[in-house]
Amino acid sequence: APKRRLFYIDLRGRFMSRTKQPVGFDQDVRDLAAVMTTLGLESADLFAHSHGGFVAAAFARAYPGRVKKLILCATPWGETQEEVDLRVLKSPAAARAETTEDRRRVRESLYFFGLPDKESKRYYDKVIEWHESTVADEFRRAYQAPAAVPGIEELKSLKCPLMFLAGRDDPHTSTVKLYEASRELDPQARVAV
Repeated sequence: APKRRLFYIDLRGRFMSRTKQPVGFDQDVRDLAAVMTTLGLESADLFAHSHGGFVAAAFARAYPGRVKKLILCATPWGETQEEVDLRVLKSPAAARAETTEDRRRVRESLYFFGLPDKESKRYYDKVIEWHESTVADEFRRAYQAPAAVPGIEELKSLKCPLMFLAGRDDPHTSTVKLYEASRELDPQARVAV
């Protein structure tokens, strides 16, 4: 298999970013284009996680020639934030979380299957700090505008192969909703859980 270079992009207003204001999908898409240009990448395969999947799909739509393949991992397509939050709260792991420390342990159990190395733990702690901040609330409000999140019609217009990826027990993503979205995009779509 050919070697690949992997770049992790922490968009503005997220986790370790110095900018603490949410900027919106349009700016996220422009930022992703600027990063790729700076790296000398005319096109790339994009693997995007969670909210990043919405950004990557918007990018693929805005810059169709720059995305060869698109993989959306744990991106809750076709769902409202309320649906996602409710499912997470009903997950077996969340049922045991009563305090902030309990919620932190639950999140860690969802992200780590063993003891994390120091760098992963440091980054994860920054992610949790961000999620528990008022900035995260502002971020959620800024991105919940009805027109902000791309929908199925936007996915239908993509010019690259698309793959949804989620674990059967992923509390953030409904495999049923992803299955429905896949079938709506392509009735012959193959879906594996």
